[in-house]
Amino acid sequence: SRFRATATTVRVFYRHENGNIYSQDVPVPGMGRAVVGAPSWVPPGGYGLQMWSLDGQWYVAERMVYGGANWAFGHASPGTIAPGTTWRFSEGTGAAGFETYFLVTNVAATPATVTLTYRTAAGATIGTTQLVVPAYQRGTVWANGATGNQDFTTEVTST
Repeated sequence: SRFRATATTVRVFYRHENGNIYSQDVPVPGMGRAVVGAPSWVPPGGYGLQMWSLDGQWYVAERMVYGGANWAFGHASPGTIAPGTTWRFSEGTGAAGFETYFLVTNVAATPATVTLTYRTAAGATIGTTQLVVPAYQRGTVWANGATGNQDFTTEVTST
């Protein structure tokens, strides 16, 4: 989304689970929005997204996911404006019918060791997961395997 009168162009990078990075340039009109979906030439499979303004202008990125009959459920969240080494997520669950995944992208030229620490609402640690994400790649973590059938919070750290 653009909240200024001037247009901009955003480069969208698809960091695919096959190790390749695909990209496309998307024009965003002034005071408008662009809806982006993976182009047909990006192979099927999982991928993370990264976006950059080609002219340095600000824009807003958000992720929206909808599904079910008549789009009965959905979720939307804004993206981040910068990479970080510590992230905290206030909710996740392994309760019946729910699965929680974390997608972590390494935007650095060296491998990153990522640790996810899962806690109860009271703060007790109930599990951890650690993975090494290669340079410029993405990792996927299924949290339910470490948390079991309960609600949890998560802290993600990277070194």
